[in-house]
Amino acid sequence: MHTPRVRVIALFVVGVGLLIITLALTSGDPPVSLTVRGYTTNSWRTDHSDGSRKYVVCAIVEFTNASGCPVIYLGNRSSNFVDYALLYPTPTGRKNPTPRAVDALGFWPFKLAPSEAITFEAEVDRAKPCKVALDYSDGRTPGRLWQRLPPWIVQRLPWAKNSRTVMTDEIDLVSTRQ
Repeated sequence: MHTPRVRVIALFVVGVGLLIITLALTSGDPPVSLTVRGYTTNSWRTDHSDGSRKYVVCAIVEFTNASGCPVIYLGNRSSNFVDYALLYPTPTGRKNPTPRAVDALGFWPFKLAPSEAITFEAEVDRAKPCKVALDYSDGRTPGRLWQRLPPWIVQRLPWAKNSRTVMTDEIDLVSTRQ
């Protein structure tokens, strides 16, 4: 009488255990990284509303592929004009306040081979801390099984989604001012 109930409980415990082991094994560092290598302040931007010129600070960011397969990212004109986003801290996590209009800006996919790296400049905010974020893909599409999983599981399983996001460490130019 209790045998079917025990089997169901045992299967549930085994399933939860496998899920916990899978999540623990996949929470390591990603094979792709973004690192701030320095800053440059030699560029000006003209504000089109009033014609004034603003001094901008750019972070020199290195995008490295330490994985064993090529990754795809979006760029404009050449592989060094990268489609990046600035993420600011909010009470619900890091967010990009302005949506990206990739199609309108003419971004194309570029491939970064294994063990290769590129550097690009990202205009950062001097007034508040932020992180530079970049979306990339390994070019594979997830199988049907992974597409049917609940979103909270897919977010934790890197092989279950097509695109991933990599971020730099916090860039805080406010606290570095003298």
